[in-house]
Amino acid sequence: MKTIIELYDEQSLLNLLAVCVVQPQAENVVFIGQFRDRRKTAAMKQWVDGFLQKRGIKTKTYFVHTDTSDYNAVIEALLKTNERFSGCALEVCGGQYLALLAAGVFAERVQIPIFHYSIANKRFENIRHAEEADTFKTPAFTAEEMIELAHAGRMNGGHFSSFRLTSSCTEDVRALWRLFLSHKSDWHRIMVFFQAARSDKEHPLQITIDRASSQNQAVSNGFLRELEETGLISGLSLSSPKISFTYKSRIVMAAMQDAGAALELFTYISIRNHPGFFNDCEINMCIDWDGAGPSHTANELDVVAVSGVTTLFISCKSGKLDTAFLNEIYTLTVRLGGRLAKPVLMTAALFPGRDNNALLQRAKDLGIEQIAVSDICPLMREGRFKGGESCAVCLTRACENTLAQRLHRLCR
Repeated sequence: MKTIIELYDEQSLLNLLAVCVVQPQAENVVFIGQFRDRRKTAAMKQWVDGFLQKRGIKTKTYFVHTDTSDYNAVIEALLKTNERFSGCALEVCGGQYLALLAAGVFAERVQIPIFHYSIANKRFENIRHAEEADTFKTPAFTAEEMIELAHAGRMNGGHFSSFRLTSSCTEDVRALWRLFLSHKSDWHRIMVFFQAARSDKEHPLQITIDRASSQNQAVSNGFLRELEETGLISGLSLSSPKISFTYKSRIVMAAMQDAGAALELFTYISIRNHPGFFNDCEINMCIDWDGAGPSHTANELDVVAVSGVTTLFISCKSGKLDTAFLNEIYTLTVRLGGRLAKPVLMTAALFPGRDNNALLQRAKDLGIEQIAVSDICPLMREGRFKGGESCAVCLTRACENTLAQRLHRLCR
């Protein structure tokens, strides 16, 4: 396969899957589609060339304009392409229906090899005279590449994206997760308490909280001692009316000031600790929809995981759910992931929507996978959860494994 002919698809991933696999054999990739606007076509070519170059692919790219609504015009463009380039093979994963029909007739005339990437089976398949396609491995992409393939851009920001999550940090997240499960019903109130804390300017991890205000009385001394026992804080002083302590790290401080952080971080480490399931995972990605700068539409993605060519956009919500959350994650998945992506809603609810059939049905209709804490904690699901005592026995490994396996199944 010296030349791959692609029917141009609006989803860039479908255009580039084959060339990311059939190299260095593929010398050329030719896109057949409607490219009337020369400026836009030149910009698209520059973008494609840049993306391939970053992956170390030197294949030359060509954009051939034809009227894809004209059956005969598509056949003519394909015939001319086949005459111009040697060793052509036709990949038919993307493209419009009429163009695909024309491609079938063209292939019969010239007996060209045909193959495609099966979205349903998650693999390349030979259709005719392209037996080697059955041996092609699905390319691995990073989360950032998946965002780039959606022609979006990554912005600076995100309360954890700049941190390096080490093995020591993983243990801190597990300790935070055990606290979260034990105090889930009061977690939002607890976060208000820590958000009111004041940092020392010279030593930002050293914290002082005044008990004088009512909101600062929401957390008991018992919880603070429990927090110190986990090692997440140290030097706890409970002298009235002020409380002081030192956070273990900036990550811990950020996590104790955001109600959804425990769920986000635990989801992230569960995925990261199962590299056999996922190519890549990112937390708190700030995305500009068109990559043109912060003045345009932007969103923060809680967790983005990639397995094969399937991207999971995971929204983590620790509070009460409503349709706005569902609409948001659905819209982001469609815009940034297209047909190969799936939306996931991680929630702290015991089981979201079971007491609200309309919400549950809406999630199902939108194709949103809902995963609740009770789904991944077997003791909670069975009604045998006893707070920290239960977590001390299982050390959260059951939660991690169950969550990673469930997310991986979505990508198959």
